[in-house]
Amino acid sequence: MFSRIPVSSIPVKQIAGITLPKTVANDALAVKASQAVRPSLDTLGRAWFSSNSRRGPQPRSFYRTLRPYVPGESLESVSKQTGIPVDKIVKVASNECWKTAAPPEKVAAALATKNYYPDLDSSGLAEKIAAYVNNLDSVSVSADQIVITPGSADAIIQVNKTFVEPGDEVLTAQDSFVMYDLATVYSGGTLKKVPLKDGVFDLDGLADAVTDKTKVIFIANPNNPTGTIVHGDKLKAFLSRIPEHLLVVLDEAYHEFVKSSAYTPGTQLMQDFPHNLMVLRTMSKSFGLAGYRVGYGIGPKALIAEVLKGIPPFGLTNASIAAADIALDNPTFPKEILEVLTEEKAYLYNELDKLDLRYFPTESNFICVFVPENGQAFAQKLKKLGVIVRPQPGDVLSKAIRITISLPEHNQRTIKALTQVLSDYKSG
Repeated sequence: MFSRIPVSSIPVKQIAGITLPKTVANDALAVKASQAVRPSLDTLGRAWFSSNSRRGPQPRSFYRTLRPYVPGESLESVSKQTGIPVDKIVKVASNECWKTAAPPEKVAAALATKNYYPDLDSSGLAEKIAAYVNNLDSVSVSADQIVITPGSADAIIQVNKTFVEPGDEVLTAQDSFVMYDLATVYSGGTLKKVPLKDGVFDLDGLADAVTDKTKVIFIANPNNPTGTIVHGDKLKAFLSRIPEHLLVVLDEAYHEFVKSSAYTPGTQLMQDFPHNLMVLRTMSKSFGLAGYRVGYGIGPKALIAEVLKGIPPFGLTNASIAAADIALDNPTFPKEILEVLTEEKAYLYNELDKLDLRYFPTESNFICVFVPENGQAFAQKLKKLGVIVRPQPGDVLSKAIRITISLPEHNQRTIKALTQVLSDYKSG
């Protein structure tokens, strides 16, 4: 995601304010360099453990080259960097919702037992989620087919922790959600990636890449960061090719935003593939609960029971459970958000066309837009104008940024900033 430069070219004092031994700085592999990101533990870890003088406990071997998840920048961080007041900055980088289905005052009122541990199995919440899913997808899943986690990213980790052993292979696509990479590394597995086709998961390519070492296949539908979907008929044909001993995970974090009639919810496909298909979803996006961290997985009872064995106790807080419970009392909230998104997506499409910028048509709450230079550099220029977007890593999307579809005033600010940066680029 970031360009890499030798540690030796950076003054030692610049590394998180900590003075490192000279040998560490000279022998380190590399660190991320960006004005946007403060040197992290990753920087220090690489510098220290790649040196010749390794002292103290050593991490597992793969941790020495592990690239941790880098979140989108906060409003406060960008304000400090640019001097722009927080209320004048537009954040359209992290696919967050502009409002929440669980108002803070309602959550606070529900927390009568803050000093006690939360419900360990969250059984009441699981039943409520099952009811919501059944009504939304016209299916019939039960509470014991659901595992609740602190966000769907944790569900990805728990799935790999449960089913992937060292030496096993995990399949997914290039230019998809980075948590598939991290979760595979955590479990000691090997990740194999198949290139996207026009921004869409290549299901035939994935099926052809299966070997006797393959254990899990992750498919993001819609895909993050392209916003594209795989059609239901193609997904069904793909699943028919996959042996039942391989787990297929459909990551449907943006499920509630899809409008295409060609899309088939994974929960409906589970009726035809009841043994090896799991679906992951989140309440962070469509319900606006990103700060509370509530995600869930849906799958066969036997598989969910295995995942539940390894779930750390009390991962969900009382506040998380209360927020999810309150949000599910308003099951039409995602539809209200979708109405705004649909109108604003049309606006952004029209404005991006005027600017002659290419993009992937999206079935989500974001748009992946191609820009005329490296996405990281382009994003830095937008940030100086008070607009935070998400640059994309990799070769195919290195000249792309992801823009969250937001409120009209935010989208207008984003277009205005895009117009100015493009004008400066063309004239400079």
